[in-house]
Amino acid sequence: MPFGVSAYTMPVQGYCIEKRSELAYAMVNFPSLVHDTIIFLATSLAFVSNSYRGLTLKNSLRVLIFGQFLPAFSRSVLRDGQLYYL
Repeated sequence: MPFGVSAYTMPVQGYCIEKRSELAYAMVNFPSLVHDTIIFLATSLAFVSNSYRGLTLKNSLRVLIFGQFLPAFSRSVLRDGQLYYL
């Protein structure tokens, strides 16, 4: 990454050490956060649309939060995604 990274030489050993700024850490972590959020929301909405019950607000929240009205495999994938995201 060319931005936010600098290097300096250690005086005794002569090795170069890479020093990253806070901007570099933000630039590396932000895209993965956005990607994970989009994937989690897309799979959650797919589970809501494939649930056993009708699409009311109350049933949709039950599916999103607790995984109710879902087949066992879909429920386990949803819970695994929730744990990963947290």
